[in-house]
Amino acid sequence: RKVLLGVLVLNALWLGRGVLDPGFRNLDVTGIVYNARLLLLGKLPYLDSAEVKPPGAFVLLAPALWLGGLRAVWLLGIVWGSLTSLAAGALGKACYGDRWGRRIALLHAAASVVANDADINYSFWMALPFTLAAAAAAQATRAKSEWYYAVCWSFAGALALLAVAIK
Repeated sequence: RKVLLGVLVLNALWLGRGVLDPGFRNLDVTGIVYNARLLLLGKLPYLDSAEVKPPGAFVLLAPALWLGGLRAVWLLGIVWGSLTSLAAGALGKACYGDRWGRRIALLHAAASVVANDADINYSFWMALPFTLAAAAAAQATRAKSEWYYAVCWSFAGALALLAVAIK
């Protein structure tokens, strides 16, 4: 519980300014939101806009935009960033054990502002499935049964595909 609370507080500290003052920090976020809005209007990126990035981020943000505008997107960012920190902890746990997993989750949350510049660009959104894919792959190396091995690698592959669809 302490780790979860710490992760949430740190991610809220780094990303909470967007909830208070929703806006764009860089052009990537502007592009993501623009294309998500196109989806909400029944239009399609690539046909109704000039776009070269994969559609995953647009599809991910569209429901949050519909529910509560940019503030809801930034709230989703806080949850998404917290889940990414916990995923980093899951990867650490799979590699080094539970004690290190908790430490890595907190360290990731504390230092994530360095990696994502407190912004919600494409790299930010793809980090969660990418990190979970790595954690599932690491867990597969410790599998005690062929079934669990196959499930872990299948999960890792599906998450890696999701990360590619976002970035």
